[in-house]
Amino acid sequence: MKDVIIISAEGSIVSAGPLYVASLLIDHGYTAATLQCLDYMDDDKIQNLIDLYFTHEKQILGVSLTFARSNHSLATLSKFIIKVRDKFPNIKIVAGGANSIGDVKSRLPEGIIYVLGQNRENDIIDTFNKLSGRIIKKPFDFKNFSVNYKALFPKVAPKGVIMYLDLSRGCYFNCVFCNYNLRGSKSNFKNRDQISKEINEFYEVFGTSDIFLLCNTFNESIDKIRELKEASKTLPFIPSYFAFTRVDLLMSQPEEVKEFYKDFVRHVFLGIESLNPQTLRSIRKSVNVEKIKQFLIDFRKDSLETHVTLSFIVGLPNDSYDNHAEVAKWINENGVYDSA
Repeated sequence: MKDVIIISAEGSIVSAGPLYVASLLIDHGYTAATLQCLDYMDDDKIQNLIDLYFTHEKQILGVSLTFARSNHSLATLSKFIIKVRDKFPNIKIVAGGANSIGDVKSRLPEGIIYVLGQNRENDIIDTFNKLSGRIIKKPFDFKNFSVNYKALFPKVAPKGVIMYLDLSRGCYFNCVFCNYNLRGSKSNFKNRDQISKEINEFYEVFGTSDIFLLCNTFNESIDKIRELKEASKTLPFIPSYFAFTRVDLLMSQPEEVKEFYKDFVRHVFLGIESLNPQTLRSIRKSVNVEKIKQFLIDFRKDSLETHVTLSFIVGLPNDSYDNHAEVAKWINENGVYDSA
């Protein structure tokens, strides 16, 4: 019997949050399992999971809400909760995620305990300890915490999945459109030994080297990039990274940063937001549009093996439909992206 079962209904890709929380609970003496991608399961499969994993009313059901934004996802989670309660009416249920999601409480069954928001590890442990009557509490140290893949997958693990490396916390930028609660905070990142340890364990369990870097902005710190570069050199394989990147920073950063991208980054998400100078000024980003355009052209030429995603926000101040039509025309004519 597992003490805690954490579920999510977020599409076809395994999500980082449930694995992270499950590993945190294991580190505090719990046994835990994650059941993910429930969106893609019919009623019979969901019932089979419940019959297999829920065997005692003292278990706790955890619900990941970070990406459960569609009506279908929330309906699937509600269905799962109701079916578990049909089996064990008094089971305790805890829901959490990175963001407080609108009216989600009104769209899920009553009687759920919520722990919403980023970086709530201590609150999560306090909540589960209170519900289970345990007193185990270790001081949480982000820089020395890693996902325990071998405990989560002690038998045969699925191959070909993507790893999520929680590399840093915080963001010292203050983008006016950001809805996270970390704006203007100090960036705190893991050292090369911890990075190498976690990536190696993931590789041993799953046999894959695709790694999604979880950072509010990956390239806000050159020191962080150096730590990851040195850790990457110690690995017995060549990792392939996915990185969220501020394009205005990357343009002005030293050559060693650009070399890291060429050597290790195989999927880059470039936060551009707009190519309208007035709009960029309103969100506190570089207004040198011609320099941004030339950089995108040069980056595409130098990074042919990298999948480039360009990110734009529709509806910012001083923007218009015509602005976006011009952007679409320019990026298509210059072939600077794989997706946008």
